[in-house]
Amino acid sequence: MLEIQNLSKSFFMRPVLKDLSLRAKDGEIVGIVGANGAGKTTLLRTLARISACDSGDAFLDGNSLIKGSHKNRENVLFISHHPNLYPVLTGEENLRLTARLYGHPKSADEITEALERVGLSRYRWDPIRNYSRGMLQRLGLAKTIIVPWKLLLLDEPTTGLDEDGSQLLENFLHRWQEEDRSMMIVSHDMSWLKRYCTVIYSLSDGVLNKESQS
Repeated sequence: MLEIQNLSKSFFMRPVLKDLSLRAKDGEIVGIVGANGAGKTTLLRTLARISACDSGDAFLDGNSLIKGSHKNRENVLFISHHPNLYPVLTGEENLRLTARLYGHPKSADEITEALERVGLSRYRWDPIRNYSRGMLQRLGLAKTIIVPWKLLLLDEPTTGLDEDGSQLLENFLHRWQEEDRSMMIVSHDMSWLKRYCTVIYSLSDGVLNKESQS
């Protein structure tokens, strides 16, 4: 279970997240919608402990993601619309490094299989600074294959994807739904979120409001 308790965050004295709280059961898919600058990405970055919060906490299966040990975040995977990867390294090198950082080293065959599944095997030795936005999104999907995760944080996952890439993402989402995986997905597209999410919240003026999905 994911539980967020009274989470607050400000930038330069401007509140972005105001005392946010929510609970999501295992297997639930939470959608977050909101305008640019509403704080959607900040929320995900805070849960992944990339950004610090001013107050509050968040728990996964009772273990603090904010104040607890880094081991509590081993099952949390954040896929940003910014790659958060090393531009000078190749696709394969980035995946190999990611696996090692999460404590799950992968063989060359396992890395190759992950790249094949996302359609990047022919670009495996190219530095990712030469990748398009859509290719970087595909590489992000490859990370979901090589890193075991219990909670996946997806930030604008459709950005830059062509038709084939969008279909690939849809196939992944359907598989994760069938496996009863837990996710939090940020998107500007309410209609797209309604296709996959168990519950949707709008984030506005730092406050979460539950949206009707009818």
